[in-house]
Amino acid sequence: MSNGARHTWGFFAGVALTAALAALLFFGSFRLHHGLTQFDDQDKWIGGGMLAGAAVVFALLVASRLSPVASLVGGLVLTAAGVIFFVSQTTTSDLINHLPYLVQRETVNGLEEDGLILFAGVGLLFASLFPSRWRSRDTDPIGYKDATSGTTNPLTSDSASGGRRAVRDEQPGIPV
Repeated sequence: MSNGARHTWGFFAGVALTAALAALLFFGSFRLHHGLTQFDDQDKWIGGGMLAGAAVVFALLVASRLSPVASLVGGLVLTAAGVIFFVSQTTTSDLINHLPYLVQRETVNGLEEDGLILFAGVGLLFASLFPSRWRSRDTDPIGYKDATSGTTNPLTSDSASGGRRAVRDEQPGIPV
C-alpha cells in the first residue's frame, strides 16, 4: 500500500475512531456516574465497559500499524475542544448547551473540567509526532532487503567487504 493510500485511510479512520472515542467517553462516564450515585449495578458495569471500550479505541488510534494521520486528526479535534474550555468557559457552555439532555451536559462539562478531553487530545497529538510512524512500511530504514528480493545481507554473505558466512554454509552435510 502506498503512503498516500495509507494516510488517506488513516484520515478516515481518525474521523470515525475520534467520534467513537468521544461518544464512549461521554456516555460511558455518564452511565458510570449514574450507576455509582444511584447504586445501579447494571449502569455501573455498562459505564465501565464503555470506558474500557474508549481505552481500546484510544489504543487503536495510537497503534504503530495505523497511519499517524488518524491520531493527528483525533488529537487536533480533542485538543481544540479541551483548549476551548480553558480559554473561554462561556463558549464551552454555549456549545455544551446544544446537547439534547441535561445529564449529558453535566457529564461533558465534568470531562472538560477534569481535563480528560485535553489529556486524550494531547496524548493523540504526541503519538503522531514520532517520525518512524510517517515512514512507509515498504522500506527498511537500514536499507537491507530481505532474502526474497535477490540482494544479500553483507553480514551473512561471503564478500570481499569482510562479511561472515552463515554456519550452515560451512557445514554442507547438515540439511537446511
